[in-house]
Amino acid sequence: MSSKWDKSILRTKGVCYFSQNPEMSYLFEQAGVQKNLREAGLWLCTAPEEEIENMKLNDPSIERDWDDVYGDKMQKIVFIGQHMNVEEIKKMLDSCIA
Repeated sequence: MSSKWDKSILRTKGVCYFSQNPEMSYLFEQAGVQKNLREAGLWLCTAPEEEIENMKLNDPSIERDWDDVYGDKMQKIVFIGQHMNVEEIKKMLDSCIA
């Protein structure tokens, strides 16, 4: 996808994970032609169950995005641009996970 980056996308930022290292969250940032991907730490769901329950008690907002299968792991990326072809961008993203 990075070799076919649509010029209408001006800025992108989000969190994601990869099948090669699913315990690690990554922060993706893009501004113009510059792109950066870096480790952002382990997902909460990688902690022991007792710790997860304590974290949820101390911060109930964790439950908002919690999934029964994936825990807090997510692919969440925001795109900012002008005249973006949303359907084409969705197709490119879907091709990354197919």
